[in-house]
Amino acid sequence: MDLDRVTRYQRFETRAEYRSALVTALECAVREVRILESDGVFAGFEQPAFATVLDELLRRRGDAQVDILVRDAGFLERSCPRVNALMTTHGARLRVLRPDPPVPSFEKSLVLVDDSVVLRRPNANLPVAYWDCDEQAISATRRLFEEIVSQSTTAYSVTPTGL
Repeated sequence: MDLDRVTRYQRFETRAEYRSALVTALECAVREVRILESDGVFAGFEQPAFATVLDELLRRRGDAQVDILVRDAGFLERSCPRVNALMTTHGARLRVLRPDPPVPSFEKSLVLVDDSVVLRRPNANLPVAYWDCDEQAISATRRLFEEIVSQSTTAYSVTPTGL
């Protein structure tokens, strides 16, 4: 990850600031992005900038991986055609997963980029978010994602079946 663009610690107060920070973090990604969101509405998964930076990452690196974990994939499925198109284009390198069983910590949102930076929103009911490069925060977030991903199922697929 290009840490020159990411300060060691920063606080974001609004939805617009959070969305901008998310796009910046994704622009800096080199190989792996993991996102834990309730449904993607607050994060702006429907925004063109979100899909654009994911596509750029996946095209730039043939081994890049993006995992989006959501409790409710309905918003993504219905309102995010760009992300759905990317799922078709990039196949298994862009996965939308549903934790099974549901994760109790869905009160918060987390983004882990290249095991280098964590963007977190501790309370889904508040717009306040933070990012930092603290090794402890990164390590704890990495372990949480490993546990959640290992118990997740595909939320939905955009590829035709039975062909």
